Amino acid sequence: SPYSPAEAAGSRVSLNVGRGRMNDYYVPSQQELIDAIRAEMDFLVNTYGFQEVTDRSEKYINPYSVLYRKKHVELLVEGVSYGFGLSAEFRIETHSGQSKAERINLGYLIMLRAPQLLQPTYPEKRGQLTQLPKLAEGLRLAAQDLLAGDLSHLDEIRDFIKKEQHKSERDSHRKEVSKIDVKSQEAFHQGNFRQVIDLLLPIESELSASGRKRLEMARERLKQ
Repeated sequence: SPYSPAEAAGSRVSLNVGRGRMNDYYVPSQQELIDAIRAEMDFLVNTYGFQEVTDRSEKYINPYSVLYRKKHVELLVEGVSYGFGLSAEFRIETHSGQSKAERINLGYLIMLRAPQLLQPTYPEKRGQLTQLPKLAEGLRLAAQDLLAGDLSHLDEIRDFIKKEQHKSERDSHRKEVSKIDVKSQEAFHQGNFRQVIDLLLPIESELSASGRKRLEMARERLKQ
């Protein structure tokens, strides 16, 4: 989908539109992408008063990116995934003298406020240039307050991000437990009962009934 919750939980959303073979995608040149970003994001300047930052001071600057700033709010729009995706990230200074800006990925805002944009689309042509209008639509629908410099909803956004991150961490942990369980089954069938114990003991409290039985049997076999 254009905005994968799993990717969003990893703090970056790849704005891929639809799915297909790699040769279905058009990868623009650096200048072509920069020009397209400036054209598609002109509403940031004309409507919301942002200015493009040309004297950027980041330690690493993605050459396929454009940075916009308005007072205490920055918005970085960049090409990612080796030419197959886009990302938009707000960088916000919530108080003066702040050493590090707070970062909020557009993907979280879309998940919270415009989930209808999560539905995949399948245009005839795919690639970053096709994704840009989708990204702009996401900004207009899900980030009007931040674009206007209104930070009054930050607590709500932070709470949502924390919940999504915790959900992602739980999902990742469940997948890891499942992988360990499969490995323990293979080790058991191979008669490697020590490995079964080493695999399952650290996650004993999370095992299914069959997993607990496998661990118990492995212990018994080692005693023989």
